[in-house]
Amino acid sequence: IGWELECPDTGHFTDVSPDNPFYCYVETAYAHSSITGYSDGTFRPDNPINRGQLCKVVVLGMGWGIDTQGGPHFTDVFEVHPFYTYIETAYNRGIINGYTDGTFRPQANARRGATASVIYQAIIQGDGE
Repeated sequence: IGWELECPDTGHFTDVSPDNPFYCYVETAYAHSSITGYSDGTFRPDNPINRGQLCKVVVLGMGWGIDTQGGPHFTDVFEVHPFYTYIETAYNRGIINGYTDGTFRPQANARRGATASVIYQAIIQGDGE
């Protein structure tokens, strides 16, 4: 999406040092408000990402406005869920689907193939606000 890779001398997360192979990518995503990390100052780069978190990262990274029109679309993601607005926006943008039982399973780990699909679909759509 045209971001310049950012590699500051000092990072924003205590667990992602400049010698980490993902350091510049993490810092670039942070600089564009796509990620925030945890309240203890960590990013936890080796942890898996769940489906709800993936929606948040993509929606923020693309700079899309929140769109919850028609929601909730999933029986397990209510308006009070911390990722509700991002999941609904991703759904309304057509980059995610739920399961045949009507659930989204936001706490489930995102599979690598599904993650690639979500990111590809987001890039194809662009940042178009």
